[in-house]
Amino acid sequence: MVARLGTQHAPEIAELLAESFRVDPAFVALFAEVPPRRASSYRTFMRIWARSAFRLGHSVFGMRDAGALAGVVAVTPPGPQRQPISLRDLPLLPSLLLGMRLDVGVELAKAVRRPREVPRATPEISMLAVSPAHQGRGMAKELLQAAHTALAAGSDNKQVYLYTTALGSRKFYEKQGYRLVAATQAAGADVYHMVFNLPTT
Repeated sequence: MVARLGTQHAPEIAELLAESFRVDPAFVALFAEVPPRRASSYRTFMRIWARSAFRLGHSVFGMRDAGALAGVVAVTPPGPQRQPISLRDLPLLPSLLLGMRLDVGVELAKAVRRPREVPRATPEISMLAVSPAHQGRGMAKELLQAAHTALAAGSDNKQVYLYTTALGSRKFYEKQGYRLVAATQAAGADVYHMVFNLPTT
């Protein structure tokens, strides 16, 4: 069952993200052999990511199995997004930057910018993750549908946007009705920009 999550769930969301994206091509490049040498910086990145989602007003939904968070999806509100780093995150930045390949970070930041084909007001799936132990059970599809339902109820939303750096994820999204609108490459990772037309009522 999909349920809405709140800020108190940020720590377990961060753990789920860290577990789920460990083999993602972009994170492997950014943190250069994530386990174990740069694992601390990698986990710091995920903590900032999870906290900033709530601070920026993202709608976050999750699924549990035996009480443990097994999957999560988040969607941004329509309109331009604000800066993801807050003053509260500043003490974490030295730890984060020490383990991050800054040249790769700059390259990836350019590659993941929203393409011209996607209006700035279009809401975005900002995260979708299912723990490796729970993959293959349809959780990702159910979470994505919950995000679509929430967006469709939000009046004027006609599309939703996302980007992914994993070919397997691109194929999954295409099966769910997403289409590729742009693609680029950064630090050896492919970046796929995709949109989905929300059902009209």
